[in-house]
Amino acid sequence: MPEIKITNIDKMTKNQLNKVKLKLVSNITKSIREIKIISGDGQVIEATRNGKEVTFEVDNTGAIITGLQSADFTLTQIEVPNEYEKAPELSFKITKAGAVVVNEQISNVSFVLENPQIKINIEITKIDSEQSDKKLAGAVYQIVDAEGNKVKDDLGNDIVFPETNSEGITRLENLKLAPGTYYLQEIKAPENYKLSNEKIPFTIVANSSENITQEIIN
Repeated sequence: MPEIKITNIDKMTKNQLNKVKLKLVSNITKSIREIKIISGDGQVIEATRNGKEVTFEVDNTGAIITGLQSADFTLTQIEVPNEYEKAPELSFKITKAGAVVVNEQISNVSFVLENPQIKINIEITKIDSEQSDKKLAGAVYQIVDAEGNKVKDDLGNDIVFPETNSEGITRLENLKLAPGTYYLQEIKAPENYKLSNEKIPFTIVANSSENITQEIIN
């Protein structure tokens, strides 16, 4: 029977990820009974077995699985580093002759699971408090933490939005923020409006790339 090699990588940089928890499920209990899992540098990986399932954690050297018997399998990432999305579930079959089949095709026995980095788009719309159809241009916002400290981007720069346009809209795209709660703080008010001291909270959820839209009233 074949050895299955598994690596989890950053989809863009191709660097291997650390601390990825995987679940391997078979349609036949005995097909995983005798498996052995070792890391890429030869260390035995402890695994938890539960009937037709086995879960294990892989470091940045990957993993090699031996002892799998003929059956249908699914391989799923159940935990990945917070700043990444999970890779799609992988289904494969091992035939009685020991061939590995993916999507009805004979496959390489090296599986590479690609994880996209989470990048968030944030859109703000600035609205007059008394006229909801009046959108306000000229407001500028920055992102701060709970203590009011300025949040920095990858290059060490403050994360500051462009001025709101004539439709009251400003937007930043492809932001990389760690999971947690952040705040939008006004640093320039629209003309003839008072600068707001209110901090508007928003939350980044681990392993989620859901975009954020926020209406702010002045």
